[in-house]
Amino acid sequence: MMPYVVLFIVVMGVLVAGTRLALARPAHWFLLTGDQHRDSLLLTPLAVVPVAVGLLLVSAPLEGTFRVHLAVIGAVIVLFTRSVARSWPARAAVGAVSAAAGGAWAIELSWLTYSLAAAFIAVAVITVVRPRLSFWLAAAVMAVLAAWDFIQVSLTRAAVSADTSADPFMDPAPVRAGTAGVPGVIGIPEHLALLSHYSAVLGIGDLTLPGMLVVIAGRAGQQAGTRRLYPAALAGYGAGLAACLSVAAITRAWLPAMVFLVPSVVIAVAVTARQAGAWPALASGNPCRQVAEPASPHPTG
Repeated sequence: MMPYVVLFIVVMGVLVAGTRLALARPAHWFLLTGDQHRDSLLLTPLAVVPVAVGLLLVSAPLEGTFRVHLAVIGAVIVLFTRSVARSWPARAAVGAVSAAAGGAWAIELSWLTYSLAAAFIAVAVITVVRPRLSFWLAAAVMAVLAAWDFIQVSLTRAAVSADTSADPFMDPAPVRAGTAGVPGVIGIPEHLALLSHYSAVLGIGDLTLPGMLVVIAGRAGQQAGTRRLYPAALAGYGAGLAACLSVAAITRAWLPAMVFLVPSVVIAVAVTARQAGAWPALASGNPCRQVAEPASPHPTG
């Protein structure tokens, strides 16, 4: 049971880091545009393709070459660095840390480097992809993805096969030096040996996709002038994750995590919005920039 508790703590930490970084930056009309108009015109055409491939990578590891995966993660590192840092010294520092976190798996084969890379990809994708959508529209999209997750995990088991073949620490076969693979899950090992197999895992897509919904809920709260929606969304995700991991710990079965996570986030946000008087904000598009605090009135007389 302890690996599942540790996994819960790690995933919630990654989720908070990614969503807080995203909420500190403006939303976008499209999946990716620059914060400055000049950057938008220059970088958007160049970045749409690698970001689209990156989204496929985090939802189901691609069947491709080592260089393809490395190039996609490299593109994510560049976009993340540009998103969180403005000055060139800051970009150099963030880029160096991101390269170490996102690329160590290519040099050192271990469950630690693979999970670290997966955690970095999750934070980076949540931070970079900040769509300007209403909460209800985003929730409808996530519901469709949850249904697809159920089909891929519980019915066809295609996602299970893809993850097992991509990540050597999920395959029951012994892991040996030189084994090829690609990070696709955040995992907690059976023991601390660097080549140990995972005991509990969560796919990157099960973190990034609901994470975007958490960000959109937070922006809806900003638009409505309340801070309650973001913690409610986090609590909803935590409740869904706890339920999913508890069932997995008991049954030792592969579960479609999105089926647990999406409804719990939606219910928590909807109930809180109704209580806080923020219900109309859930149906409107999120603002491109955070809602400013109202200015205090000037004293008169």
